[in-house]
Amino acid sequence: MKKTFDFSCNIPALGYLAPMLMTNKEIPYQVASYGTVAVIPAGTRCEPALNLPCLPNGNGRFWACPWEGMSDRAESWQRNYGFLIEYEDITDTTLDQSEPNDDMDGDHGSALASAGFGTDEDYGGDCEHC
Repeated sequence: MKKTFDFSCNIPALGYLAPMLMTNKEIPYQVASYGTVAVIPAGTRCEPALNLPCLPNGNGRFWACPWEGMSDRAESWQRNYGFLIEYEDITDTTLDQSEPNDDMDGDHGSALASAGFGTDEDYGGDCEHC
């Protein structure tokens, strides 16, 4: 009997906004008989492993992209094999609004200050009736 694979994994949609997938923690990447090949930093960009079938629980897997400061050993492993990351070690930060920018209160002075033209106080401070 021929084995078939389900490629409809739990992976964020690849729509108009490409997802910004990143590791959510530091990951020691260990391989049997090689030991720890690399430690993948938290915040490392990842891409869906669309070339692999889903896990039995329906979750997808991801490839870690190269990161700054990779060792020669890690770069070699990246080129030859890649770093496969599990679903639970990934976060989607595409539309992360967990920390809104409270510095922007919507007034004219804040807009000019954020554009690099002085400070909010230069344009009348925190005047609520402006």
